[in-house]
Amino acid sequence: MPIVGVFLLYPARKEYADALAYKWHQRRFSWYPGLVGIYRQEGRYGLIFGIPNLEDELRAEQSAPRLPELMNRMEAIRNRVGASRKVFAGILPSTFLRHGIENEHLAEQRHLTARAVLRALDEVMDRHGLSEDVQILVLGGRGYIASEVLRLCAGRKTSSVDAGDFEEFCRFTNDYNGSPIVVINLTKSGALSEYASKFWPGVIVLNEVYPEPSSAEITTLEERGAKCYHIMGVAGDAWPPFPKAYRGAIPCCASLPFSPDDPIPVLVSRLSGDGQLLPIEHS
Repeated sequence: MPIVGVFLLYPARKEYADALAYKWHQRRFSWYPGLVGIYRQEGRYGLIFGIPNLEDELRAEQSAPRLPELMNRMEAIRNRVGASRKVFAGILPSTFLRHGIENEHLAEQRHLTARAVLRALDEVMDRHGLSEDVQILVLGGRGYIASEVLRLCAGRKTSSVDAGDFEEFCRFTNDYNGSPIVVINLTKSGALSEYASKFWPGVIVLNEVYPEPSSAEITTLEERGAKCYHIMGVAGDAWPPFPKAYRGAIPCCASLPFSPDDPIPVLVSRLSGDGQLLPIEHS
């Protein structure tokens, strides 16, 4: 069974860390990737590795010296198992890039993820009978994935708001209040709570941020009459399954490559405030 890729994830929330490993194990493997699973996508296989470090620690300036070490450890693993690629979850790709740490597959994976977002966008628009000229708002427009999504959205009716620019967001909501819009959430974890209270019935949120929106964020959206969908990933199997809202799929950042002409088999779920995942249904 040839291994095509190795994938490194981290727990964006404490409950993810506890699902990944025992607490004593977390302390032992800080910054050291450990094998936590295997996945299969269209007959190709990848290995899943994890570190117990939370997102705040990955972002911290004092962690900068650990990042090249982490990349080197994943490169050594890739060589050891004979895989052709190594890919990373969440903020790791943009964090590596910000610190000048190169990985030949970062740009390819960024483009693949952006393609998956547009595929999910089309599915959600089709589900709600929305026309191609519906207004689309990208949250976190200058971000690592968002900038590529906006590039691929050329020809669509799109606007973007960068993380923290709440004044610009309020101008947008004043212009479109009451109209159907699709909001693609590509900003940082937890930031959706800053925007949710300003939405209205007819707003559809499509989330690609890891981890998925919290129950409090989804409840606020539901109270405003908005709906929230989550990109679980692409079709495939994992053992053990990826946790929580990614269960039953392979996260886009872990996906093995597709040819430019192949449609990406993206899986989308509706999120509810009680923590349930509701499969997307087509009209």
